[in-house]
Amino acid sequence: MSFGAHITSGDDFASLDEALIGTLVEVRVELEMDKAAKFALRFEEDVCDNDLMAARHPAIRPGQKIGVFAPSDNELVCLVCGPITQTRSAATTGGTGNWHEVHGLDRRVEMDRVEIQAAYEGRASDVVQQILDGYGFDTEVTETLRVYDAADNKLTQRGSDLKFIEQVATRNNMFLWITYETTQPTLTAPNVGVTETAKMAPSPPRNSSGSVPLPPVLSLSDAEVEIRVSPPPDQCPSVTRFEVDIDYERPNAAIGFAHDARSGQTSEQQAEPQDDPLAAEREGAGGIDAIERSVLSSTDSDPITQQLAQEAEVTDAAWFVTVECSADVAQINKVIFPHDIVTVTSAGAQLEGPYQVTKALHVIRAEAHMTDFTIRANGLKETQA
Repeated sequence: MSFGAHITSGDDFASLDEALIGTLVEVRVELEMDKAAKFALRFEEDVCDNDLMAARHPAIRPGQKIGVFAPSDNELVCLVCGPITQTRSAATTGGTGNWHEVHGLDRRVEMDRVEIQAAYEGRASDVVQQILDGYGFDTEVTETLRVYDAADNKLTQRGSDLKFIEQVATRNNMFLWITYETTQPTLTAPNVGVTETAKMAPSPPRNSSGSVPLPPVLSLSDAEVEIRVSPPPDQCPSVTRFEVDIDYERPNAAIGFAHDARSGQTSEQQAEPQDDPLAAEREGAGGIDAIERSVLSSTDSDPITQQLAQEAEVTDAAWFVTVECSADVAQINKVIFPHDIVTVTSAGAQLEGPYQVTKALHVIRAEAHMTDFTIRANGLKETQA
């Protein structure tokens, strides 16, 4: 694994052969909280026996399942696993500088290939569970609130399974994502193994009943990664870029109306962000200056649907602190994933504390594994002037 990444091909996660790895120039993996993971592998291209060497290799043909793994804390972790969906190439006169790229997505793409129309009864989470089971995922699905039945509007699907699950997740203030558990190679079993878990859940975790709040992340011990921005001279910074954007005008409340077409009655409903600040000593946007900023949600005939829509809108808006970071993974000694909680230190009292990762771009070359990532927070510490 001298390149810095471990690449596999096929359902058995067999390593790419050394000849092909020797032509590998760059690996890029794009990860986001609520979108399919993307990958791209670039190879130097050459002509042998009047044919292209990389493009014709069976391990990187269209549709082949690719796994991208990187070392993290002395183990291999899976960044992405999924089929090749696109190829790109370039040729120059004389052959110098020729390259061939394969691009792909995680296995969510398999759920987006066929569009159907269907109607369901029961909880949306039960329907999502059945769909994900059909694609061979391990699953973690949080129960949804509303129960659909024949006497009321049924839960309808008009589109692909992926679009349907994404709609369910959005309506219920949740995310859809895939995590990977990697089985490490051994002398007797040289191939890695991967368990894929499809999750539909709130992120960060949220107590669905709202009666007993989940404990917030309070200290570095609760997070896996420390982001040191401007540490003392005897310590090394862990990022090369730390750009902060704070939007104090985000709404912190939502008002909506549920209109029953049969009775003609309209009821007003209010909603607040459902995610507590990641640390107890932080204040949300509304608490910093004590100004209410509300948004008026669209009207729905069902009170539960209306309330969930309002909660989703104002919960997303509550994450008003965004930070763009860059780092060499060797400095962090951990691979960054969306949904992770990281702790920022040596950045000034107001900004220090836990953040959640929303995006990560990994670029791996022979000389280094670099990452650009975005983190967010839904509160700031109060500081004295």
